[in-house]
Amino acid sequence: MDKKLQSKFFKYYQEYFFTFRMDIPLVEGLLQEALENKYYDLYSFTINLLCRQAIEAGDMDRFCEYLKPLKSMAEEKGGYPLVYCHINEGLNLLLKSKLPKEAIAEFQKALNIYQDKQLTNGLTLYTIHQFMGVAYRNLTDNISAYRHLSIALQTNLNEIFKFHKGITYQWMALIERDFSFTSSALQKALKSAEIFRKYKVDVRLSDSLNLVGSFYIGYAQFDEAMSVFTEGIEIAEKYNLTDIISDSYNGIGALYSAKNDFLNAIENYQKSVKYRNNAIESRNTLNNIGNAYLNSGLYEDAEKYFLQALEIVNSINDDFLRTRLYNNLALNCYHLQRFDDAIEYLKQAEPLAESLNDLDIYRKIYHIYTGIYDEQENYELKADYAWRCTEKTVEYYENRLKINGEFIKMLNSLAIN
Repeated sequence: MDKKLQSKFFKYYQEYFFTFRMDIPLVEGLLQEALENKYYDLYSFTINLLCRQAIEAGDMDRFCEYLKPLKSMAEEKGGYPLVYCHINEGLNLLLKSKLPKEAIAEFQKALNIYQDKQLTNGLTLYTIHQFMGVAYRNLTDNISAYRHLSIALQTNLNEIFKFHKGITYQWMALIERDFSFTSSALQKALKSAEIFRKYKVDVRLSDSLNLVGSFYIGYAQFDEAMSVFTEGIEIAEKYNLTDIISDSYNGIGALYSAKNDFLNAIENYQKSVKYRNNAIESRNTLNNIGNAYLNSGLYEDAEKYFLQALEIVNSINDDFLRTRLYNNLALNCYHLQRFDDAIEYLKQAEPLAESLNDLDIYRKIYHIYTGIYDEQENYELKADYAWRCTEKTVEYYENRLKINGEFIKMLNSLAIN
């Protein structure tokens, strides 16, 4: 491959991933040069970069225009063009259509071709396993997700691409937190930030610092958490990364909530909502504001924000948060002594909890029922729901022990640096 063209690709690749910006005509010019010189591998790598940018920008017309010639080349040449066809189809399904199961099928096809053709490009293999890990994470199959992320982490990458491993460490940290491996998770979050500092990837560093801050909150290291959130905001402001600024203020809100300083928590949550580009993405923060008001005893204000979040959630497919909002509204109505309303919300939460097999929310639902029937002096139903709550709590912890055991077994089978 021509070293001049290769250097151009490296330059454009880094510019996009280091700044979230791309001079599209320049990259399209490289695409044409690769085609004219019959560098089909470089053509595949470059068109993949353009496809990725188009998907993340939400420009699906441009994405489809890029994919057409790649598909034509894939039919003729196979190899990397075919691999990247499946990768980009998978990315579209994962990032745009929110269909992780279907995305995994495309990534698996890409992996099969990569292995069958004995291809050797490390970035390609890394990309496949990284996105398979993310897709499995979206399916809440954390064990499969972690396995693929581990393979991605151990993949040999050119020095220019090693910054990607900071992203892998972030995903692994989130999964380890789910399994309550908080010490190891914090170390991986710190490793992620260390990698982004080393390679001067500021736009990724600010996001990584938000993750580190969330772990510090869990350890009640509030000064350290505030320090990294503040640094994250300063970096994100330089690049006008408003969504990351929003995440930082959401983190500061969580910090104040952990300190039971709900007034400052609400102030920072509201800043988070203000900076969010897409109102749909503010739904979790609106729920956080509702919880802060609920914990402050300001139940009317809490209800307003829970209902705002629910209105957004009802317009999209987010049953996980919908279940929690119904539960939160029920708890809020319980405190307002509106028991009939509380029961109606619980009735809507129950089938969602069952469909998600969400034992944690199930036990919380039954706990609220227990409180309602206690207030109503219906001691027979109170005893019934108290028993159900106990059963679900035992089942919840037994299930966590089982899954954690499977996770530890999987960790023992991996050699992770």
